[in-house]
Amino acid sequence: MKTFHKITRKITLVAGIVMGALIISTSLVQAASEKKPKTDKTYEATVAELEIEILEYLQEEEDLIAEFKALNLPTIKIFDANDELVFQATVDDINTIKDKKLRSLLYQSDFLMSFENTSYYRLHD
Repeated sequence: MKTFHKITRKITLVAGIVMGALIISTSLVQAASEKKPKTDKTYEATVAELEIEILEYLQEEEDLIAEFKALNLPTIKIFDANDELVFQATVDDINTIKDKKLRSLLYQSDFLMSFENTSYYRLHD
């Protein structure tokens, strides 16, 4: 009888250890699966924040470029045959020049080159 009680105690002890191990492993698996989506959500939120910051930075840069272009209006410089500056003007649009003196000088001159928003002309000899 004593051996029967020893065997049942050992079986109960082993069953308890196995049940405890199963419960602990199951809880660890569930905890790991619950943590993973939270990490993914945090990652996605971080990526979304970075995308917003990048778009804001690019928009600021485009605004700065547009502001610089607005400040850097096209300039026309007209030189005589001796390479002396005769006339210089800043215009809103080179294609629609309203100043009569500048237009007449442009008709009397040859286009030399354009560099960094400045056009250079030389009067005919």
